[in-house]
Amino acid sequence: MTGRTIRRFRMAPRDIARFQFVIESHEGLATASTVDPREAVVMLCVPDGCGRDLDCVLEALRGEMGIRFRELPG
Repeated sequence: MTGRTIRRFRMAPRDIARFQFVIESHEGLATASTVDPREAVVMLCVPDGCGRDLDCVLEALRGEMGIRFRELPG
């Protein structure tokens, strides 16, 4: 079994579905779950070795798609 990293993000509730769709459309990059829909917190489970690719996708989400989010600590 491979290792993984858990990352959490907060964003506008209206952006959750689009954020998750884009993340999961990149097969094997990460799985996304809504942790708290009221607080708009999404958790990503990122397999080891996919962190750099995920960061590139996150930058595209910020820049090209205009989705604003911030990573939560821990």
